[in-house]
Order: sequence, then structure tokens, then C-alpha cells
Amino acid sequence: MAFLPYSPINNGVTPAYSFYNLINLTTTNQSATLVFPGTFVPSTNYFSAYTIIIQTGSFQGIINLPDTNLGAPGNAATFSNKSNANIKIKSFEGNEIVTLSPGTVWQVVLTNNNIWTTLQMGSTTSAANASELAGAGLKALDSKLNQNMLVVTKSSTFTLDETYLSQIINWVGGTSSIALPSISSLYDGFFFFIKNTSYVDNGLISIIPTSPNLIDNGASLSISKNQSCMIYTDGSNWFTEGLGFNNTNLGATITSQGIEVISGSSISPPYYFSSATNTGFFLNSPNIEVSINGTNTLEFNSNGVNAVTGNVNSIQLAGEPYPYIKDLLGV
Repeated sequence: MAFLPYSPINNGVTPAYSFYNLINLTTTNQSATLVFPGTFVPSTNYFSAYTIIIQTGSFQGIINLPDTNLGAPGNAATFSNKSNANIKIKSFEGNEIVTLSPGTVWQVVLTNNNIWTTLQMGSTTSAANASELAGAGLKALDSKLNQNMLVVTKSSTFTLDETYLSQIINWVGGTSSIALPSISSLYDGFFFFIKNTSYVDNGLISIIPTSPNLIDNGASLSISKNQSCMIYTDGSNWFTEGLGFNNTNLGATITSQGIEVISGSSISPPYYFSSATNTGFFLNSPNIEVSINGTNTLEFNSNGVNAVTGNVNSIQLAGEPYPYIKDLLGV
């Protein structure tokens, strides 16, 4: 037990105020009665600024507060229950003031009308448990919260909901769709990640919001193979982050084999020139055709080269038309 300096009003016979006390309860329902320092009441347990309560068993103990008639408004004490059982704080008359559960800290203050009031200060050690606090995107490691993103593998159509918060959806199926819930059922800032690792080269995932919600200002969004992004909402619409350039539906797709283009036609060849979009190469299966100004003029087939227009002069070698080439070759 420790005391502040002796009081000059009592000639130093008893301490004016105790600022620390340790109470050890050793028997069942043992009680300790406190007294105010400086009241000439002999005691080993003074009403102290800070009191630690310990005990040797798992029984409930009792702390009796001093007689309020001997105190003054503002007398206060803080009790820290370091035992493993409840401790009851009672008035001098035996009325229960507060019960301290293990690990809690309470302050008891005498008001100006001789009534005890209480305030819970907190716990002696942190009651927060990282594993209990860990939620979406968080994982408890070494009693600390750490970022964590769970990977969920999907291969068939499903409806996304709030349980997918901060998760990575790994798509391994073919062409399919994912329906997004109404944003009104979620909250501002909801997000998830998606990665398309489809088993087919042209496996597309169509992300479809619930009307009238939009995604990147559109009614739907296609994610091609090997593309990935974060999808999030601002509380009104959906947006993507990190999607990159989507070449789907633009005539060319990068696959595991190479660059895949559409077949096209003589009017719209997939390989064309910026100044002449109807001039270039296209596929007229199984042959490759050359289009000039929208007209199919030349064909590459398994037998060689053929003038599609029927004009023999359309094939020349070193400036010589087809008949002269034939004579030169002796065919």
C-alpha cells in the first residue's frame, strides 16, 4: 500500500490519501471493507485512487466501500479485477453498487448527495481477438489483422451476392455469364475481383448488372480469356479497375495459338488499310482471297493462284500479262 503525503490537518497520525492498494481475497465470499484515509479509523484497506484485486480461488469476492458520511464529494477510486471470478462492489450499508467481471476496470465516485456512481474504464488487457475481428479481406496472423483475398473457382453460371466481398473469382468454365445483384442490396464500396482462365480460347464471361445499374456505362461487360480486373460500386453503378483493353468483338483475339481474326468478306476484309477499308485479305474458306475496292480479284487456293475476275491480264509477272507468261514457260 502506498500513500500520498501526510495530512497537516491530523498531525500526520494517518495518511491523508492512499493512491494505491492491493487486495488479496483468499477465502470463499471473503469481503474487504475500505475506509477513507485520514478519518482516524484503523484499517489495512484504505479507499485508494487505484486498487488491484486478486484472489487465490475461483470464488466471488466482495469489496465494501467506506461510510459516505465520512467522505466528501469527489472521492474516487479505480478498481481493477485481476482475478478469475466476479467481484462485487457494495456500499457501506451492503447495497450492491457494481459487479466487476474478470479483467474489467471500474471507477467509483462519490457524488455531492452521498451517492456512489460508477464508470467502466475498460479492461486490464485488450479483449480484442484478431481471429474474431477478421472479416472479408482480413486474416488473423500472429494475433494481428492482415490482408487476405480468398480465391473462389467457378465454372457455371451463378448469381453474385454480398458474401463475395473482396474475393477473387477464378473463372475456369466456357462462355457464360455472371449476374450482379441490385446495388441497393449491397453498399457503397462493395468490390470483388475476377480472373478469366477459361479452358477454351474464346471463353467469354458476360458481367450483367441488374437494371437500371450499369457497368462502365454499359448494360453488360465481356471479359475475355486471360483478362482480369476489380469490379466495384459507388452505390449507384458498377465500375472496373485494371481491365485493360478488351479486344473481344473487334475482329481479333489473342489465343494460345496466336492471333485469331474473323473470316471477313470482300466488302469488309479483316486485314485492310486505313485509307481503303474495303481493300485487303479475307477468308473464303478454304481459300484466301484478295479484295480490291470491295471486289474479289485474286484467290490463293491449294492449286496455286487464280484470277477470280476471269481477266487473264489481272495476273502479271515482271510486267508481262498472263498469256505471255504461258508462252515463256512453254505451257
